[in-house]
Amino acid sequence: MTTPSTPQMRSQSADLYEIFGAERPNELPQSADNAALISMLFLKLGGALYIHGNGKRAISRPCAGLFSDSHPLPQFPGAGITEQFHNFDEWNGAMKMVNYLFARLHSDDKNFAFDAFALVSVEA
Repeated sequence: MTTPSTPQMRSQSADLYEIFGAERPNELPQSADNAALISMLFLKLGGALYIHGNGKRAISRPCAGLFSDSHPLPQFPGAGITEQFHNFDEWNGAMKMVNYLFARLHSDDKNFAFDAFALVSVEA
């Protein structure tokens, strides 16, 4: 069995995005439902979306030093014991996955996510 070369892997990857309807490789197909789900997961994990007074958009996630016995890791509501995050590494892995997905949202879906879920900073 041979391992496909890098160009073949890129070609196969691009074909998958075309099959699922994405406009560009490494981008999810346009879907407001995807944007809402990914954004809500990000927020439930303790992240935040911001629109600054100058219109610049940013995402923020809690740093490792924030979590302690008095400030536990964010958990999904109703998560069973096997579904909960038991340490920072588990939580961080989930946050990385959601960051990965958010970064690959279609540009229109990113705009929707920020418009729907972001905290807005107004500068006087």
